[in-house]
Amino acid sequence: MWNTPTLFGGPRQADARMACKECQGSLRVIRSCREVYLFCGQCGGKFQLDAYAEYLDQIEEFMLNIPCDRI
Repeated sequence: MWNTPTLFGGPRQADARMACKECQGSLRVIRSCREVYLFCGQCGGKFQLDAYAEYLDQIEEFMLNIPCDRI
C-alpha cells in the first residue's frame, strides 16, 4: 500500500494496540527517517516513545526491524 511504504523490508507503521492517554483513541507507531513516534488517529496527537515506555513490549517486534545506525 502507498501509505505503508517499506524500507529494508520492514513496515513504516503498525498498529500499536495501545490507547491514547488523552482521548483513548487507537495509537499507531510510525517511523520516519530520523525518529519513531506514536500517532493517535482520533485526536491527531503525536507522542514520543518515552511517554508510553511502560507499553513498549507491545511494539517490540516492530522496533526490532528499525535500523539504529543512522547517526
